[in-house]
Amino acid sequence: MSQIIKHWHGKTIPSITVFMPVSRFYSLERSLQSLKHVEISYSYEYVFYLDTDDPRCLETLERFTQQMSKVPTTIYISGNKAPTDVNMKVRRNRIIDMKERSKALIRGDYVFGVEDDTIIPKDAFKILMAHFIDEQVGFVEGVQLGRHDIQMVGAWLCDDLDNPTKQMTVLPNGEDLEQITGGGFYCYITPTSLYIEADYRWHDECFGPDVCYVMDLCRKGYDCYIDWRVGCDHITEQGVIEPDISKAVSIEYNKIQDEKKGDFWKLQPYRRA
Repeated sequence: MSQIIKHWHGKTIPSITVFMPVSRFYSLERSLQSLKHVEISYSYEYVFYLDTDDPRCLETLERFTQQMSKVPTTIYISGNKAPTDVNMKVRRNRIIDMKERSKALIRGDYVFGVEDDTIIPKDAFKILMAHFIDEQVGFVEGVQLGRHDIQMVGAWLCDDLDNPTKQMTVLPNGEDLEQITGGGFYCYITPTSLYIEADYRWHDECFGPDVCYVMDLCRKGYDCYIDWRVGCDHITEQGVIEPDISKAVSIEYNKIQDEKKGDFWKLQPYRRA
């Protein structure tokens, strides 16, 4: 990667690894197109972790690499077959394996992580990265709904960091930034040093590898946040973006009852008083 000679808030400008795990062909092209337009003013690289044997995914990544030929790119092929088991334990263990293997691939000072079914706004990196002028910040994420058919944002507060037994979805507080103890890996930034030293794991039903990663950072004294300004679209397997919040400035929830899914939180536009 090129030598960095400029400065960032009095510090050497950091380099960035844009990291995307890839296993979904149906959403990959649209996610990559949004990634291509993200504004990153620092030296950066792409790292794609190909976790499927679907040849269409590799072909799509190779075309993208040709289009973005000036950006250093790594495509790591895990050797795994396309994921078919929706069992939670299997899925979470696969995420842990991916995170552990990816540690050796990342060369930037910060990881800008994006899922392959996420459409991110072009200013996502700029907004999230600005918070890291504070060295106590360990993780900042954007906003997305609908992960695994659960209609809630992947931002959480647990009841007890030392002995967690349950967690609640974070509700907007009227500010752009809100502190969390659990987050998601769909659109986030974290320092590479913390990414690499992490012991990726999951705990009980409520706490997946992404939630545990953020909880562990909080235990170490780092501050973790969700920024409500970074609204990310989620591409479902049917090709439907659900919901479209890319233009939302902030959000709130309306609690509603669904006979099939039970209680969940549905995204609605947030209006300041």
